[in-house]
Amino acid sequence: VTLSKNIEAIEYMTFYECTNLKTVNFPEGTKVKSINEGAFVFSGIESINLPTSLTKIGDRAFYGSFLKEITLGTTITSIGEDAFAYCDALSKVTCLRNYPAQYNADENAFGDGDTINKTLYVNAGFGYKAAYESISPWKKFKTIKTL
Repeated sequence: VTLSKNIEAIEYMTFYECTNLKTVNFPEGTKVKSINEGAFVFSGIESINLPTSLTKIGDRAFYGSFLKEITLGTTITSIGEDAFAYCDALSKVTCLRNYPAQYNADENAFGDGDTINKTLYVNAGFGYKAAYESISPWKKFKTIKTL
């Protein structure tokens, strides 16, 4: 699915249980600022290239979906509760912000377990990895590597 560049938000439960949905693309110049609560809950989505205009990922936005990897850009300032919980196929999360606090991520953004059995990739600059290793939810990742 390719969305219109004039959409500013993917609203509540828009793609709920759309099991045939595999990929979402955003055209050049998209205005999407938020992916709201439950937008892709229990959907078949495997791949999404988040636009640089995106600032918010709502509660349970991708809950129980089939995402395989996600890159969180530098414009994202809010990641809600359980946004990526029960995404069992999700194995790789890449954070492009240097400091984790800039994401304002809920402690359970990736689920409520003590350990998140996924790999987190962060920038290699001075102290960036250590910053992610010291704050939730990022410190719960089983493996944290630098880009």
